[in-house]
Amino acid sequence: MHRLVKAGRTMSSARLLRLQAHFPQGRGPLLRRDLTAEAAFIEIGGVKAPLRRPQRPDLVPRGFVNHFEAHRVVSPEALGHFRWMLQKDLLGQDMFLLGAPGPARMRMAQAFCELTGREVE
Repeated sequence: MHRLVKAGRTMSSARLLRLQAHFPQGRGPLLRRDLTAEAAFIEIGGVKAPLRRPQRPDLVPRGFVNHFEAHRVVSPEALGHFRWMLQKDLLGQDMFLLGAPGPARMRMAQAFCELTGREVE
């Protein structure tokens, strides 16, 4: 069974099954964050990036990933956006999120920063 590790703890099996119910089987987890003593990385849909230790951990957003999970917004579409954001981050390119008025883009950006350990001011 695949593990989804977040902030040093393994996600419960029930929660992982709820997440995996949205995705095609046989491809492994589409979202994976692993923190070990040797290296820390995030993998979204096959795109893997190292996590950097933030200089100011108090500025890293908290609770936005849980918001996506609690409201079942972690859909293949949302993971596709996170994957695209991770690709842009790896290439050092800027991102510009477009969409209808509302908090969705801000929540997605905050969740991405939480997943990658990026500071936000």
